[in-house]
Amino acid sequence: MILMLSHYLTLNGCLLFICVFNCASSTSLPVNKLVKEALRRQQREALAEAAAESTSTEANEDIDSDSTNKVTTVKPLTNSSHNHNKIDWDEIESTWYQFKDDEEVTKKWNDMENGLKKGVKAVLRSIFPRIVSMSSDTKVSGNCSAGILKWLISLRSLKDWSIKMLDAIGKPSAGLLEGQVSMFGNYHECLGVRVMEEDDEDVFEDEEEEGEEGSADASQNKEFFRGKYCILEFKPWLPKKPPFYGMKTKLKALERPKKDDTVMKDVADLAVFLNFVSMRFDLCVPSLCSRNDIQKVVGLISRLIDVRGKVVRCEIDEDPLTNITNPQVTALIILVLLFFLFATLTVVGLCTGLFKNHNSIVNYLRSLTWTTAWSELMSESSFESKSRTSVLYGLRTIIMFWIIMVHTAIEVNFQFFRDVLWIRDVALSWPAQFLTKSSYNFDMFILISAFTMSFTIGSQNGSGALKFIARKYLRITPIVMIAVGWLTILPLTKKIYRGGPTWGDFVPKASNNCATNGLLNLLYVQNFIHPAEMCLKNTWIFAVEMQLYAVFIPLLLLTRKTSRSSLIILLAIVSAIGFLCNLLTVYKFELPPHLIWTLPDPQQRDHYYNVHYFKPWTHLSVFAIGIGAGHLCSSRSKKTSSNSSSSSSSPYGIGVTSFLLWCASLITIFCLIFLYHTWVFGELPAPLVSGLYDGTHRILVALAFSYITYSLVSLAEDSPDSCLVRLLGGRFLITTGRLTLIAYTIHPIIQFIFLGTQSSQLFSGPIVALYVVMGNIMMTYVHSFIISVLFEIPIATGLRARSMSSKDPSNSFDFNSKIEKPSTVSGVMNNNKSSTITMVSSINGDIELSKSNFERH
Repeated sequence: MILMLSHYLTLNGCLLFICVFNCASSTSLPVNKLVKEALRRQQREALAEAAAESTSTEANEDIDSDSTNKVTTVKPLTNSSHNHNKIDWDEIESTWYQFKDDEEVTKKWNDMENGLKKGVKAVLRSIFPRIVSMSSDTKVSGNCSAGILKWLISLRSLKDWSIKMLDAIGKPSAGLLEGQVSMFGNYHECLGVRVMEEDDEDVFEDEEEEGEEGSADASQNKEFFRGKYCILEFKPWLPKKPPFYGMKTKLKALERPKKDDTVMKDVADLAVFLNFVSMRFDLCVPSLCSRNDIQKVVGLISRLIDVRGKVVRCEIDEDPLTNITNPQVTALIILVLLFFLFATLTVVGLCTGLFKNHNSIVNYLRSLTWTTAWSELMSESSFESKSRTSVLYGLRTIIMFWIIMVHTAIEVNFQFFRDVLWIRDVALSWPAQFLTKSSYNFDMFILISAFTMSFTIGSQNGSGALKFIARKYLRITPIVMIAVGWLTILPLTKKIYRGGPTWGDFVPKASNNCATNGLLNLLYVQNFIHPAEMCLKNTWIFAVEMQLYAVFIPLLLLTRKTSRSSLIILLAIVSAIGFLCNLLTVYKFELPPHLIWTLPDPQQRDHYYNVHYFKPWTHLSVFAIGIGAGHLCSSRSKKTSSNSSSSSSSPYGIGVTSFLLWCASLITIFCLIFLYHTWVFGELPAPLVSGLYDGTHRILVALAFSYITYSLVSLAEDSPDSCLVRLLGGRFLITTGRLTLIAYTIHPIIQFIFLGTQSSQLFSGPIVALYVVMGNIMMTYVHSFIISVLFEIPIATGLRARSMSSKDPSNSFDFNSKIEKPSTVSGVMNNNKSSTITMVSSINGDIELSKSNFERH
């Protein structure tokens, strides 16, 4: 870093202006003529200023000779002279708010302009000869040379566009040794530059011919070039990186003596960061210069300072629709058609009252309107059965907040942090393990899905299990495809969101992945391709769940008529198989004991995802334990008051046991998160120990969280008015819980938009970081609510309503009144029980529980 910083002025000057001086080897004769004339003019001005300085020097020498005859005496300082040198801050403050006459202000501004022009000319005069001597070391196109030359010439006269291009160049700021390695330019200022083919009479008046005056007006309206924003990255040479290193890992090849107190020791200690960050310089150059032209200059500079360098990309201001692709057209057409379809049905229903009829076709069309979606999500009737079903919604909301916090604060590009060392110290602290070792939240989501599946299908036959899978597929797929379509067309909205210099670092790659591999999400096999090529990498969890459904539903059907102990034994065997798979995988590939976010290398993290974490067998034990907990909860028999009163000590004993199990579960999760703090530094155990821990910790966290889930569902049935049930079953948590699936799916897109619209470094302090995390959570759920009402609920309701009405003509789906029918909230028909439900509990909510499940034996 220090080496690059010491060469920054050379880099900046050379990179901007060296392109001009390839003219000697260029075939563009007009450019050669311009260069020669510019050099001649530089020489004339230099001679004129030298003559003026010589005259001024002679006059000063005469004055000095006269003054030598005078005797100068130095008087000691007195109190009065000391007081005279004292700064009068009151006078300074009053002067700060003073004003001058218009004529005086005009004169001062003119003097300032003349001084600035003189300074710019002096700088250009000193740079010109040096760069001419380097012209033979690089070869760029003649057009690029002409554009750069026009820029330099315009700088002499302080043309506004030339100063804007210079101002838009990234500059080193304070904090380089604290990890601020990105030098952003002014992206929008650069792309807003427009240069016309105007005459150069202000520069080369003596070369103008009268015959060219007629074409001047025509050329002024023709664009010569515009600003182009180029991103350069430089990186020193490094040794081979160690496997799964941490943020404080030191490279052995760069170790310094302990007594070394130079800055190079600090730089060597931070060199490991250069495996995943680079020194970034943003430039503003004429659009006549191609990426190849800039790379030639970067290659020359890289050889001069002995580092690696590349041009990441160059961008100009253009309409995003000019580069629209076929997948984007398809996604845009589908989303627009769906929007206008639902909008038309909503307007027709509100204006004509057509949907007051109650035949099956009208009711089906009514289910596609936004008013129906709003009522299903927010109406009072949708919360009537909350005491029985809502605790898991509250759990999922809490876990979702946890995931968004982690992804916002941890899973980002360290390249764009303002204070990397401060972020590192916070991330490596002991309390931060709540975020840095938080991969358990994904296992908790998987366990809840397994719990609800086992609880729902219970002792159903094969057709009921197939209906469950179909219902789950229709629940998740519309959400996933809406997100895939949105991310596919996201590059087209760059100007709407006012994308900045980091837009190209996040959005295009993710969008291309969705355009190429987005259809794999329909089949839920995206977890078998490389994570770097996945569309919406976070949807791996949906693929894992669907694959595990396909494995466990046949097992449940085979054991539905067997005893409970047989099922528990089978699930224990499956858990053991999952343990062995994790042990062997981690040992074979020498992986970390579990996912730790402070192991920062993105390539190594993708390798961990690819060979282990995104595979279904990794979470086999968790899913099996969730199946067992759901089965126990669904077959639980509620004791009658007469049985409970037969022993006065029974309730007390059950309460103590429940309390102890709660404590054991919470302590287990706490210990798994906060033990082995040295792992976050990259000090990992041996592969065998890592494999044993990986297999064991998933089983432990699954057992602990499955008991919490079982206990909360049982508490919601037995004591619906308890404080914990009321807390987790509040209206806010129910609503956000129903939005959890879509929030989980789209929250990376929200983060892409946030990161892609940044024009400066991230997280300049803890308060700002907290605001970013809270804002990300809020914006994720706001977008989730809007998308749910506009697209997700109408699509899901239409699909479910159509499939149900085709099998049961009596289902008229009257959304203006309550439906009295056998409770299907759990997906199990119970002819002896009936309850009042709304469509939202079976369509929008995928956690489907009811009292009838508790009463089945």
